[in-house]
Amino acid sequence: MIETKVLYPYRYFHHTVCTVALYGSQKPRVFNGKLVLRTYYTDENMRTVDTARTSAYVKDEIFFETNKVLREMMDDPYNGKRVLNELPMPELGTNYVIIYNSAEIPSVRCDDQIATLRFRDPEARGVAIILKRDHAKGLTWLTIEEARWIRDQLSAE
Repeated sequence: MIETKVLYPYRYFHHTVCTVALYGSQKPRVFNGKLVLRTYYTDENMRTVDTARTSAYVKDEIFFETNKVLREMMDDPYNGKRVLNELPMPELGTNYVIIYNSAEIPSVRCDDQIATLRFRDPEARGVAIILKRDHAKGLTWLTIEEARWIRDQLSAE
C-alpha cells in the first residue's frame, strides 16, 4: 500500500481586514484589524491561487476572530463548534453574503436570534458577519467604506 501525502501549498500574508458583525438584534458593528491569513495554491510553484480553499479558510478565520472579539466584549460564552452557513444578501447587492454559525447554541444571557435572518432562518443565533463574494477572486473582506455603508444600511432597517 502506497501512502500519499496530501499537501496544500500556501503562503502567509498580512492583511487589514474589515467586516460588519451582527449579534442578535443589536446594531451592526464594524470590525477592522490586521490578520495574518493563508493564501492556498494549486501548484507547487505557488503561482495559481486555489480560490475555493482560500475562500473557505478566509471565511472560517474571519468568522472565528470576529466571533471571539465580539463575545468577549459581551461577556458571552460560546461552544466553539462552527458549522458556517452562507446566504446571499440581495438587499445590499449581488456580491455580499452573510455568514453565521448554524451550530451555535442559544445564549443564556440575552436574546441572540440574528434579527436580519429571522425570516430566512429563524434558528440563526449568535454572531453573523458580512463579507464580499467575487466570482473571480472568491470570498474576500470589505473595505472600511463598504463596511460603514453596510452598517448604515442595516441600521436603517
